[in-house]
Amino acid sequence: MGVGFNSVYHITDSPSFITDDKYVILDPHEWYYSGGMKFNFVQKNLAEEYPDQFTPFRISCREPRDKPFKKPFKGTIFRYPLRNYTESEICTKIYESKEILKMFHTFYEKESINCLLFLKYIERIYFYEIKKGATELDLLYAIQLDNADQVRHQRRLIAEKIVPMMKSLKSGDLSDNNQLEMKSYIASFSRQRKDGPKETNKWLILNYLDDLLKTEKYFQENFRKNIGDYKFIPNVGLAVPLSNLRATGTLFCFLPLPISMPFRVSVHGYFAVSIKGFDIYYYIIYIKKIFFFFCLTG
Repeated sequence: MGVGFNSVYHITDSPSFITDDKYVILDPHEWYYSGGMKFNFVQKNLAEEYPDQFTPFRISCREPRDKPFKKPFKGTIFRYPLRNYTESEICTKIYESKEILKMFHTFYEKESINCLLFLKYIERIYFYEIKKGATELDLLYAIQLDNADQVRHQRRLIAEKIVPMMKSLKSGDLSDNNQLEMKSYIASFSRQRKDGPKETNKWLILNYLDDLLKTEKYFQENFRKNIGDYKFIPNVGLAVPLSNLRATGTLFCFLPLPISMPFRVSVHGYFAVSIKGFDIYYYIIYIKKIFFFFCLTG
């Protein structure tokens, strides 16, 4: 698991998840398993053997009550049981349900649509609450890309082409003409809280991939590093809300960073970060060139 996932240990000591036919329990304290355990929940009929463990999954996945999870689950769903004791060696902070609901509210108010701007495959984020004794999900907040069918190709274009290009770069087969043409599109995002009005915002978004060979040469000469080993990819994205052209931009590395930009646009780029996640020590995107183009075409 990466640094981002490890943040869940602020609230839990034993995260678990199901995907396909696998049920995985992580146990960093090694209280029950040696770091964790993986089961085939379909073959072992675990949902019926341990209904309490699978009830959160069953309700979330809308599985039938009588015979749940009789076949592999097409997707991945995580469960983070909230810490309710202070014996943890990871963190002694105890979280209650009301604090998690407050986190949901804060995310909705401060981030919400921002988190979808530069992601390639996630098109909606829903927050549900499963109340004690409930059998149905209660929708609290909804955030989504409304015109996903129209812009899905543009959002994924660089992400889908970069993998074979990086393989060609590593093998020495990458051609000199390896830049991807700048692509811009208008994305329509919306958000809505329970029983509240729907808010819709349109954003002009641009994505660009610069010359991989020049970037590789630069990093070899200055840092003696291969861009493929460290994911130093010269991919830049720009976004501006069409409903508020005077909004202050934010710096992104797919997700928003707590750094404001001196421009009226938000900027996405690949960065190398410290273990803390905030100390950016390589700034590898070509802001001036792309920003100038954006101003001319926007």
